[in-house]
Amino acid sequence: MYPINYLWAYKASESTPALDMTEEALCPTGWSQTPVTPGENQDLYMTTARKQGSTYLKWSGSSVWSLPVRISGGGGTSDTGADGDGYNYIYCLTTTENRPNLPSTITVDAIEQYEGT
Repeated sequence: MYPINYLWAYKASESTPALDMTEEALCPTGWSQTPVTPGENQDLYMTTARKQGSTYLKWSGSSVWSLPVRISGGGGTSDTGADGDGYNYIYCLTTTENRPNLPSTITVDAIEQYEGT
């Protein structure tokens, strides 16, 4: 059995970008495989797909790619950036089908940093 590979795609946009969620490709049309620098008034969005061997795995129904999520911009209320709700992505490569242990959490200067095993 082939391992499951995760694919990420990125796009800068002023609002949630359109995406053909059924497109079976290493990167959706109009998106980038590497993070891009957002322009003025743009945020960075990300979508994820899973591939096992040559087969694209479905999230639900016919969706190969996940709904785009904003991973930058819009949240701070000042130039220094106010505390707010944000996203943390934690990925761990495993060689088994078992879920890896969750990382322990350390708070340093009000920023959570993770030390996983």
